[in-house]
Amino acid sequence: MTLAKVLLHSFGREHLKVTIGVPGRRTKDAAVPLLAFAGLTCLELRLAYGSAPLHLQLAELPALAELHLSDYTDKVALRASKPAPRLLHLSCLLGQLSADFAMLPGLKTACFASFTKLDCVANIAAATALTCLQLCEWNTDWEHSSGMELLRTIPSSVKCLALEGDWSEEVAALVGQQTGLEALALRGCENYDPVAPPAGAPVWAGLRAFSWTNAGDSRDRLNLPLGLCQASRLEALQCHVHTYTMEDMELLCSLPALKKLILAPYEWWDDGHRKLVKDPHGAIVRCIARRALPGVYVEEVDEARKAEQLLEWALM
Repeated sequence: MTLAKVLLHSFGREHLKVTIGVPGRRTKDAAVPLLAFAGLTCLELRLAYGSAPLHLQLAELPALAELHLSDYTDKVALRASKPAPRLLHLSCLLGQLSADFAMLPGLKTACFASFTKLDCVANIAAATALTCLQLCEWNTDWEHSSGMELLRTIPSSVKCLALEGDWSEEVAALVGQQTGLEALALRGCENYDPVAPPAGAPVWAGLRAFSWTNAGDSRDRLNLPLGLCQASRLEALQCHVHTYTMEDMELLCSLPALKKLILAPYEWWDDGHRKLVKDPHGAIVRCIARRALPGVYVEEVDEARKAEQLLEWALM
């Protein structure tokens, strides 16, 4: 833990990135506490392979508003002797997280990997301010029962759901059964198109904002989800698609409540770096959309809005 101590005391900053590596043989009950740091508002922890379980005492981080946990370890435990209302954003891409969400009354956004195991999934409903839930790192070849369980028990306070990766039709069907959502973001990964909830699924009728990223390049069929035909309340739509067909444009024209539209290039990964595919016809597509949809504001942007911004964007 020596390295972590040096870093925490050397940088008197509000935003700190720390890599923790615990040398030596780990034991089953061994745990590493993180030092107190009263002024810290944003903490990013990258836990090295083989690290012992980490105990994070939120009472010793009273100003913490954002916490991001990533990389390789078995478990992180969030401990709180009293409520920690200042923690607004939690991201955990680890194997296991232990937390009493009742002690996080201010938590607004939470992001987990599809394989992140929570001690008690139902306990997340105790975070009554939670409005945005993101589930990423989906891979059909990995174990993701935890992500599936979260989808089955989404708290009623959650109004925005985001998925990223390569998920199955079973996962898409679970998303389709969510009747309390007002915003939905679906983003596939390189070489994998996202699987949308089936047409007619209950989720479409309640959506006011939707984000769709599709690597597909069909030039003779629909590239947007067919279920959008039932999105009668949809006010804001952002699309990242390689090619827009006439079928796509006809679907856009059929949305009765649409007010805001983003038609952006598709983003992809190359050697670990995100690049933007420049669509030479993008300006033409937006021009056609403006003519076809005179009552819709078509934005000139190239980057997607974050999931937690979707609903706010729709209601602006």
